[in-house]
Amino acid sequence: MENLFVTFDLANKLKGKGFNEKCFAYQNPESYEFRLHGYSTYCRGKEILNIPTHQQCVDWFREKHGIEISSPCKKDKDLGVFYGGYVKKYDDDFGKSYGSNFRDYYEAYNQGIEEALKLI
Repeated sequence: MENLFVTFDLANKLKGKGFNEKCFAYQNPESYEFRLHGYSTYCRGKEILNIPTHQQCVDWFREKHGIEISSPCKKDKDLGVFYGGYVKKYDDDFGKSYGSNFRDYYEAYNQGIEEALKLI
């Protein structure tokens, strides 16, 4: 289930760029353990780091910043399935491919979020 959520590093970068949405998961400040919770922002008196899902990030970028992140799939007859990635900012027609050789769907989205962070 943890693969549904972005990495701790990405969550920290998102927070630095203003991501402040309610999330289903957080990183425990004492043990650095990944945990699910009910929208609390504190754990034993300490501020916690909310860990969003990939879809929350995709929605946040689209709704708050006009940035679209996509991860299309391509299938090679001999090599199997690969995921690519594309980031597009609506207001300036900027579009950037950020790779096409990801074997893992979530790895492709993590990279897309990294690229989108550079645009805000």
